[in-house]
Amino acid sequence: MKICPFCAEEIQDEAIVCKHCKRDLVDLQSSASPDVNSLVTIFGTEQWFATNPQVTIHINGVQVAITKFMKSKVDVPVAPGRNTIQAKMGFRKTPVIALDVAAGDSILLRLNSNRMTGGIELIKI
Repeated sequence: MKICPFCAEEIQDEAIVCKHCKRDLVDLQSSASPDVNSLVTIFGTEQWFATNPQVTIHINGVQVAITKFMKSKVDVPVAPGRNTIQAKMGFRKTPVIALDVAAGDSILLRLNSNRMTGGIELIKI
């Protein structure tokens, strides 16, 4: 199972159209640049909250995925080189993180809540 990048609902790995939002996933795969061969994987927090809000993932200022805040996982392909990443949840957002990504790299990040500030953060794991 994987998460639809448009509506954050769980869909089959082989899906070509999301059964929830009806968005075409084939165009998304075919429009990917051939030099995009690195991957950033973002895991949702392990903490428990009363709600599980949606979080948007932005690479280089462009929204590329939607996921859930708790116990989720989303894989985001990125081009090798310097990339910026930020997660946004409503009015809360993480600081922009700069990542130097080599070809074929796989980088793991975790969403977390910062109870001191009431905000959210991305932590490299």
